[in-house]
Amino acid sequence: MFYLKNIARHLTELNLFRTLHSNEDTLYDERLSTRLYLILLNIGIVTIFLYMILAKQMIMFTINWPSIFDYEKLIITDADNTIDCPCSYIAIEYRSFVTTEASFHQVGNFQVEFEK
Repeated sequence: MFYLKNIARHLTELNLFRTLHSNEDTLYDERLSTRLYLILLNIGIVTIFLYMILAKQMIMFTINWPSIFDYEKLIITDADNTIDCPCSYIAIEYRSFVTTEASFHQVGNFQVEFEK
């Protein structure tokens, strides 16, 4: 119990802004400034600490030559739109999403004459 009273007395008399010539009013202002400074300092430290704990951390990984399926899966799961493509080859071959099928049929029965 004695220690708590001693700590409380020390905190009430703490003055970080001590001047050479202090009267009672100046001493009161200096102690008040000290308390305000320590409270704001603690609030700032706690705020920075909480920000560091709660901040979202970015994880970076590289996928070499992703398929269309991989790319679409990443687009769906990436809510923040942070996908970056550092590739020098950023095009997709047409054959991966375009198919061509030829179908021939006879238009009509006609003869072509060539002159000699």
